[in-house]
Amino acid sequence: MDAFFSEYDRWQGLIPFLGGVYGTLLAYGILPWKSKDPERLALWHKKFGPMMKILGPALIVIGLVEVVRHL
Repeated sequence: MDAFFSEYDRWQGLIPFLGGVYGTLLAYGILPWKSKDPERLALWHKKFGPMMKILGPALIVIGLVEVVRHL
């Protein structure tokens, strides 16, 4: 069981890293390519876009630091 937890500790930074990548891509309008409701997506970008442009890269850095720290 200890081997499982040590392997988990090694890769636990991937979750914030991938979340940061996804949030950044959403904030810059790269994802989704085709939206079923473009008005709703535009409203999301107006409300959360500026915040996600800051938090997304911050999560990427936090995730990378966690991965490197546990190698």
